[in-house]
Amino acid sequence: MSRVNDNVHWATDVMKGSAVGYLSAKGVKYLYDLADQKLRNDNPDIKI
Repeated sequence: MSRVNDNVHWATDVMKGSAVGYLSAKGVKYLYDLADQKLRNDNPDIKI
């Protein structure tokens, strides 16, 4: 917590944070596409 109190941001912290954000977004998109595909297969009459 001392880095937060001292307002020091390390380059590795920023890189790790961006990696977590990127991988989280990719995971959410994958799950969304998977759910969308399942919904389309189960209900072909629905127009999305």
